[in-house]
Amino acid sequence: MKLMAVISGVLCSYALPAVLCAQALSAGPYFGLEPPGLTPQVFGPGIVSLPDRRERHCVFSHDGMECYLTVILNGRRQILVSEQVNGQWMDFELAPFSDLNTHNSDPALSFDDQTMVFVRVIYLPGGFDTNLFMMQRTQDGWTEPLEMPEPISNFAADWEPSMTRDGVIYYSTQYCEPVLDNCTVMDNNEAGIVGGRPVIVDSVIQGL
Repeated sequence: MKLMAVISGVLCSYALPAVLCAQALSAGPYFGLEPPGLTPQVFGPGIVSLPDRRERHCVFSHDGMECYLTVILNGRRQILVSEQVNGQWMDFELAPFSDLNTHNSDPALSFDDQTMVFVRVIYLPGGFDTNLFMMQRTQDGWTEPLEMPEPISNFAADWEPSMTRDGVIYYSTQYCEPVLDNCTVMDNNEAGIVGGRPVIVDSVIQGL
């Protein structure tokens, strides 16, 4: 985290003082705040939710030790991360896999916190594509994000992935043989990556 502290410091000092330099964070679960209840309310005002910043897709690791947050930085979606160290939440930093040269958003963690899927914009001649990327956790941190293979990654806009306990990935897409609103992808344990062909989510689920 020493390198990330330097990167965060540079961004705070020169480029993004109002976005990444919020304040020292609190100790305890949920940044020392009350756990979520049944009534929706602004989460973490002044810590996670800032008045001069747009946030979306906040996800906690299942062990409660990490928080990943999508924010808008200089007009692009980026992923920040905060970790608990000795019970104290550290300041949000730019996640090491979040590429400032493009959009990164919608982080999703597997139930064991060892796999992450997120959305990245790929710029193409004459346009762009929004695809899912996957990486694995190692002792040294996250592996290099790899674009998920076809037919998952195609010329459609994919976003909002989530993973179930048994490894199924749900995500939204604009196209999925034929045009669909939502698809699921089954986990291929033998290959070590998510594969198989997307299938239509039950119409009852789509209507929720």
